Amino acid sequence: MTTVFELPIIENDPLEATIERGACKYAEKRGWWQRKFTSPGHRGVPDRIFGRGKTVFWIEFKRKDEPLRPQQEIEIKKMRDAGLTVYVCDNLADAKRVINVESM
Repeated sequence: MTTVFELPIIENDPLEATIERGACKYAEKRGWWQRKFTSPGHRGVPDRIFGRGKTVFWIEFKRKDEPLRPQQEIEIKKMRDAGLTVYVCDNLADAKRVINVESM
């Protein structure tokens, strides 16, 4: 006899990938173009770039209360110092708020 155990889904502690996927779906339904952002040779860049019209911004997704790695802090600071808009979101509600604010 085999017993199957299912792990409970913890709603208040989703994985980073779950938050990211939800944000991307939400953004695309609202007309935003989005892509995974990578920059070979540069560690610490934000996860996603979003664009619509003349508006472009980046989001670094983290698990709830997970801090940025030192290299991420450095890279995000460089981007912000260059006048770019970069957000850090550790939950889907905040990511949706960012998308809504940028939609205005």
